[in-house]
Amino acid sequence: MTRHWFIACICLCLALSACNKQGGMSAGPTPLAENGMLELRDVYKYIRDSKLKVPKSLANLEEYEASLPVAFPKIQSGDYVVIWGAGLSGGANVLAYEKDAAGKGGLVLLQNEEVKTVTADEFAKMPRAK
Repeated sequence: MTRHWFIACICLCLALSACNKQGGMSAGPTPLAENGMLELRDVYKYIRDSKLKVPKSLANLEEYEASLPVAFPKIQSGDYVVIWGAGLSGGANVLAYEKDAAGKGGLVLLQNEEVKTVTADEFAKMPRAK
């Protein structure tokens, strides 16, 4: 009887662990949303490394649309807000963020290439790129 109970507990732990890894119980950003910010970061890295001009509007990002399958529609719709005219610089200023970050928290892309989830309070204290 004890052996069956032990096996049942192990199975339950494994099931709960798998559920959490699939996002069933975690409360972070969706992988798709994070992928969009990572796409945007990679395009900005390319722009910096190629010594190209930083985008000053959505129109300047259109040539990179194929590299932004998640991010570009989110920028178009306003779900992502980009600080136009700024680029990666090594600083911890916000370069792009989810539109709800100020009220609910969300993903941000910093000028030092970091993509992270912040609370609304943290977001309020973060400097914006210039």
